[in-house]
Amino acid sequence: MTSSGVGVIKKRTKYSKNGCQECKRMKVKCDEMKPICTRCSKTSKQCLYIPSNPKKSAANSKERTPMENLPVDPAIPDSVSSKSSYNSSPLSLDSFNKLQNNFTKYDFIEMINEDITSKFDKAIDSSLKNIRFDENNSSSNLINQLDENILNNLEVLDGENSSSQDFVTTDTIYQIPLNLFNPLQDLQHKFYLEVFYKEFSQVILPMEPKPNLNPIRDILLQHCFRKNYLFYAILATGARFSFNKRLLEDDQKNYSIFMKKTLQMLDDLVYVKDFIPSDESSKAEMTKTVENLLLTILILTSDNASSMKQSWRGHLKGAKDLLHKIFILKRFNHNSKILIFCKLWFTSFEVLACLTAPRGGTISSELERKHLIFDGSNMDELKVLQNLKLITREGFNLVLGYHDSILSPVVGLIDIMKLSNESSDIQDIEHITNTTLHLISEFKTNQHLSMLNHIPPSAISTYRNSSTGDVRTISWYDICHESHVDASLITIIIRLFSAPKTNHIIQGLVKKILSRLQVLGGDYQCLHTGDDGLLTHDNRKLFNLMLLQWPLLVAGLNSTDPQDKVDVENLFRLLQELGSGSSIFVLDKIKRCWNNEMNHNEVDIVTY
Repeated sequence: MTSSGVGVIKKRTKYSKNGCQECKRMKVKCDEMKPICTRCSKTSKQCLYIPSNPKKSAANSKERTPMENLPVDPAIPDSVSSKSSYNSSPLSLDSFNKLQNNFTKYDFIEMINEDITSKFDKAIDSSLKNIRFDENNSSSNLINQLDENILNNLEVLDGENSSSQDFVTTDTIYQIPLNLFNPLQDLQHKFYLEVFYKEFSQVILPMEPKPNLNPIRDILLQHCFRKNYLFYAILATGARFSFNKRLLEDDQKNYSIFMKKTLQMLDDLVYVKDFIPSDESSKAEMTKTVENLLLTILILTSDNASSMKQSWRGHLKGAKDLLHKIFILKRFNHNSKILIFCKLWFTSFEVLACLTAPRGGTISSELERKHLIFDGSNMDELKVLQNLKLITREGFNLVLGYHDSILSPVVGLIDIMKLSNESSDIQDIEHITNTTLHLISEFKTNQHLSMLNHIPPSAISTYRNSSTGDVRTISWYDICHESHVDASLITIIIRLFSAPKTNHIIQGLVKKILSRLQVLGGDYQCLHTGDDGLLTHDNRKLFNLMLLQWPLLVAGLNSTDPQDKVDVENLFRLLQELGSGSSIFVLDKIKRCWNNEMNHNEVDIVTY
């Protein structure tokens, strides 16, 4: 009842006619994630999609590749809390409903989840020009809500200090404290920003240079005050991450709303598409726009890759096309620290895609590989990334999870695997053999880190075995770097020398990868507790496991020992709990391999 005594009629929740059978049975809205929706993955239910219009589905079957419905292992623990940590109030849908009425021709949520660049011309429809978003919570108004005292006392991450009036325009990058957003009036925005700040930022940069310093998070949060679409993209990641944990329909609804609002970037994309600078001034001005576009596209790539969506590829290709205009066509300031960071961020996705996705990465030419992949050889770029605290002075790359000394061999491994798949020419075979031997030498030379005195406390964890009292201290730098070397060597021996997985060298490397993570088993307890109030215990360092998904995939696919298989499964369960949406598909792929099952319709998921 309201205060006036009038009863409030609660509108019945809509659920999608295209949703899975389980969500229809429960009469709840399905997020239609395929092959497994989020609700079914969290509740360990079998997720089945049955076309509501069989004739239409059959007509489209030639255009779309069917995907199998993967069974969900009932062993997945249900740790979902249905309680919200804030007083949820319905978001005003006036502007959203008006927006939907204008979107009669295209499904823009689907569009933005596909290849952005291929939709440029199609997207600029006359209906777009009539769209007006509610500007009460625009980024320009948000900056006015912030506490000026906090703004004036921000710690500098990179650059020279400036006044609060320059916060939105300065090239200086600041460390952003969570209390900066305390004055925001919209409680839902504050909540989703907090989810992004505390949790999703740990997914995009698991390994921090020091406690509570996350340069990628701070770059995104500072730039979100410059463009609405980046602000809404950040809110969308928070809403999606929250939904995966709580399964509240408010989160799902808000995610859709925020994603719709990121469509404002289409206007900027159109300008950038055909932009040719007339002078240095116009080039500098448009570079600022490109920075915000790339940050938005890459965070959407990260959101898609870390969920159970396959649309990460379209975003990654959109980022690649922008980087092509920057670093090859030179239409924008390629010395921009933000664009150099975006190049590194793109590299992290592209390398993982080449190593783990069924369709590989997005780069198709040697020219693009040379200019769009960060390889550590450009000293100016290296200095920028070191100043941003993303690469240590000793060369450890916090974004990639290994020392820069093996980045070139990893890229070389990708190139040689591609060549071996495409060519049977005798000269190519000789080149492949010589290159492979050289790669093995490089990996062996750089197998161990020699920076023991330069590893920060944020990369050290200490565990005690509750049964034996044994205390072990581990360095995440060493674990991540050496595991990538071992995974690379396994890949070379299996893929290029056609050795069986039972080979004793391969099994030795598999056990080395898994033995480094024994402390994450049930008998060990972490001795540290968090001191920043973000995540209790020392669980924040567990996010470092996100950087080990490719080595764990390689170890899993080649495991033959029953205990090794148990360890692999437990580690991927832990990754799922941490927020890796791809882990459920990766584990299914590994189990199919163990059972000698072929999967001809493998899901296009990057191990992220």
